[in-house]
Amino acid sequence: AWWAANKHEFWVSSDNVNWTKVASYDDWLRDDNGVVVPLAEPAKARYFKYVATEGYDYYAFLAEINVYGLEK
Repeated sequence: AWWAANKHEFWVSSDNVNWTKVASYDDWLRDDNGVVVPLAEPAKARYFKYVATEGYDYYAFLAEINVYGLEK
């Protein structure tokens, strides 16, 4: 789709103030079956943030994000 964001960043934080980028993805997230974006290494966090950094218009949207992890 011509309006879709095509560069994405995924950030985590333990305090909602200091953020660390843990992954990026450079393509459209257009597959109805979803896209898995693995982290390069495990990250401990309480908060998760998605940022669309580039696209073809002035807005971005997505229907659903699932964040999976291990509870220790």
